[in-house]
Amino acid sequence: MDREDVEEDAHERRRSIVGKEQHDRLADMSNAVRCMLKSVGENPDREGLLKTPERAAKAFMFFTKGYEDSISVSSGECNDTDW
Repeated sequence: MDREDVEEDAHERRRSIVGKEQHDRLADMSNAVRCMLKSVGENPDREGLLKTPERAAKAFMFFTKGYEDSISVSSGECNDTDW
């Protein structure tokens, strides 16, 4: 195995770990949305709400995906402006 193959294998392992973590987070957040729907008197199992918990969880993950960036990446984007 050459170096490129080793790096590619490591990248695939990281991607699979990240994918599992995201899947687990999505499931946890979907359950939280179901709890919120129940708390306001809704039935999350009714036809119009069946996919809502997962959609809401995916939206929240999309809106907060920047929190996964390192600070150096985020701050570099903000500090390129000349005032």
